[in-house]
Amino acid sequence: MGGRGAYTEGKQKKYVYSTVGEIEGVKVLEPVNDKASHSMPAEAHSSRAYIVLDKENGVFRQYREFNEGHLPTLEIGYHFESGLSENGKNVFHIHEYSQPGIEHRQKGRLMTPEEIQKYRKYFKGVSESQINDYLDYYRRRNK
Repeated sequence: MGGRGAYTEGKQKKYVYSTVGEIEGVKVLEPVNDKASHSMPAEAHSSRAYIVLDKENGVFRQYREFNEGHLPTLEIGYHFESGLSENGKNVFHIHEYSQPGIEHRQKGRLMTPEEIQKYRKYFKGVSESQINDYLDYYRRRNK
């Protein structure tokens, strides 16, 4: 995968990610340079979705979906998110895009129980207890 998934001036940039596996048919990416950030590709040319796992413990960190035009349309995270996380804990959250394209990413919001159910098959290494703790937190915040 070229520089964050993009092609520049008709030339593919140096690879930034490598595919290291799959979860439920979705490619799991890892930065080629392990010092790189957790940023995901801004475009997708070989898949409709990608997953990145946490560098430290291999647990689900991020999922991004792309449309047929290769642009992001949805992003799910499980990590600290300012304004959503409680006491610095990881929190399931979703960023929607007002229209396809990385520049249209909206502020994150908590995932609903229905969204957790739909996407939980991708949450590698996240225990049932962690999911239930999150759902309790979601219900407390939405009373």
